Amino acid sequence: SSCDSALLQCLMSTACRSCFETMQANSVDWTNVVPDTPCQDVLGFLVAGGHCHEVRDGALTDQDTFCTTFDSCVVWDEEDATEAAKAAVDGGVGADDQIDCTALTECSWPGMHEHFLGDGVCHDAMPGCYNSKACAYDGGDCCEDTCHYPGAASFYGQCGDEGYPCRDPSSTNCQPALAKVSKEFCANEDEEMDLKIFDDDEFAEEETLPIC
Repeated sequence: SSCDSALLQCLMSTACRSCFETMQANSVDWTNVVPDTPCQDVLGFLVAGGHCHEVRDGALTDQDTFCTTFDSCVVWDEEDATEAAKAAVDGGVGADDQIDCTALTECSWPGMHEHFLGDGVCHDAMPGCYNSKACAYDGGDCCEDTCHYPGAASFYGQCGDEGYPCRDPSSTNCQPALAKVSKEFCANEDEEMDLKIFDDDEFAEEETLPIC
């Protein structure tokens, strides 16, 4: 099977083999993530937990080997994934928690994963405020003209894999509807026209009532 073939290649890689051996020795469930989570994000969770540094810090071929093994062998379980999503943030921000991303003065909140920023994958759908002004719009990952994958092109982690929900007003690909949700205006739009067609209480000036 593809999993057996991938595991064989992993065994031939010192970094990949060491990573899985370490996880096994520490009883780490490496499949305990939200379904369809990009491999780079999974690797980020593992590194944040003190595992698999040899893969992250090694050659790109080591990361490719690990991700081939992960993608080939992981089996997603929707029911377990619900609990995994809650555990993954380790007491941080969940789907039901509300954060006013426009009010953040720095890119930080409970459960925030700094390695997500600028990794070539847009985390707009993840809990938190990665695609916000405070976080430089996920380090540029969410706009086509500002996304730069930090490694060589590969089958995982390439810019655009999670789409481009571009909220950055300075981007040439800024999407007005998304920018307005963040209380911003795209630089490539006519701001006066936007104000005329966009009717939102948050943007309307306070009306002065006559004194009787």
